[in-house]
Amino acid sequence: SLDLDDSVLSYLRVPVLIAMCTSNTPLRNLTPEQMATYHTTPETCIASFTVEYYEGATQKSQTVYIGDRSPSSVSSRFVSVAGRNSVYEIASMLESGLLIPKEGFVNPLINSMYSETEAVYAIKTIMIGNSGAPKPYIGIGATKQEFQDSLVIKHTVRFPDIANGVSADTTYISDVITKLLVSFKGESVVVIDPTAEEKEKYGVSINSSTKTIYIDTFDTSGGKSLDLGITISQLQTDEEGNSYYYILTSDEGSDIPLIVRISGKDYEFLEEKNAIKWIATNSIDSGFTKYIYENEQEGESGVASIEILSNTGALRDFHDTFYLSTAPHPTKEGKLTLTVTTQSGLYTFADNLDAELSEDKNQFNNFYSVLVNYPMPNRFNTMSEEQRQALKTPENLVLSLRVTMKDGTVLGYDYYKIDSANVMCEFFDEKNTTPRVVFDTTTEHINILATALKQLISGEKVEKK
Repeated sequence: SLDLDDSVLSYLRVPVLIAMCTSNTPLRNLTPEQMATYHTTPETCIASFTVEYYEGATQKSQTVYIGDRSPSSVSSRFVSVAGRNSVYEIASMLESGLLIPKEGFVNPLINSMYSETEAVYAIKTIMIGNSGAPKPYIGIGATKQEFQDSLVIKHTVRFPDIANGVSADTTYISDVITKLLVSFKGESVVVIDPTAEEKEKYGVSINSSTKTIYIDTFDTSGGKSLDLGITISQLQTDEEGNSYYYILTSDEGSDIPLIVRISGKDYEFLEEKNAIKWIATNSIDSGFTKYIYENEQEGESGVASIEILSNTGALRDFHDTFYLSTAPHPTKEGKLTLTVTTQSGLYTFADNLDAELSEDKNQFNNFYSVLVNYPMPNRFNTMSEEQRQALKTPENLVLSLRVTMKDGTVLGYDYYKIDSANVMCEFFDEKNTTPRVVFDTTTEHINILATALKQLISGEKVEKK
């Protein structure tokens, strides 16, 4: 079965009605040979269509043959109607309607499984990856919390090795749900019922390098895995610089498979580098950006220590570890104080977490605020692995952070100089030897962090940014 495009079918009505009338400058009483000179016979026409209709209870049909352009107007063509020896000249919508290829009549809607609300509540897991890869590179997982009078769905970003504390970005969630499940639509149908050669040509054959999408939904009957039934080609670019994918729809059962072109711009989140590009800053935000007292009050892990190595222009040859501990405020119930000591024994800070961050008695908390809140440029690192390894030398290491949470999780942030203006950062979990995220930031950003650290250890007031 094929889903026909109503917007294209609407063109049928006007040309058909005009072609069947007899008042549009007809050339009457022509011989078949004369009609052939206008290419309006069954053997010579460029296209024909047949309309079946009812006249009362009687079913009838009319066939129209479309011929040459009229010399009187570029928007006119000669047509004839079967059974009549006349040729008509009609101003028509033929080019945008009847004379398009058969693929143009088919709706390029690939999937419309749910309404947006239904999709939010139905989706348990969506994973996106490359064919042949052992694991998907990114996905969305959902958990349900049922209350007496309501239901709460919480989405989280998922990885092959699930990132610690990474929560979902609403824009990314919205793109995945609405563009894959609510309105997964292409720009055009390229091939109907493609051959093996056509699948190979458009990069959607079983031997092609393609993308895969896995979907699992909440299901009261025990959980049902859904297959979108699609194969997605690698990203391509046309001569005008427009990016696009080809998609092969379901190739099984009674459905007629299609190859559909979809916009690369609209579906750029399908690319691994774009998925990780989004994760680059958000992982850091969720790794240890929550203030110490917020973690404590919410019963979460909290930060136990921060080891810092600085070798940048603002602060060189610094290496120490800050140990953080909190205690109930001596006079204010429910409030906390923060005490910070260092491995070197050179620095001690006592902050009143009930006070404003800008106050001097919140020196370490002001530094912590600069560390975790200064905006990171969202730039995915596009170097090859060989280029990255070449940068990772002690001479290029300008800043290194190890953040140990109270549950034992250790998050690493290593910043390596690329050139005078740019720095590469690897963000990873110590339990995983392979860096999880690699992105770029600026030397200016590193110097701002180092300046705040220098102010902290020298006793100057740390200005909260």
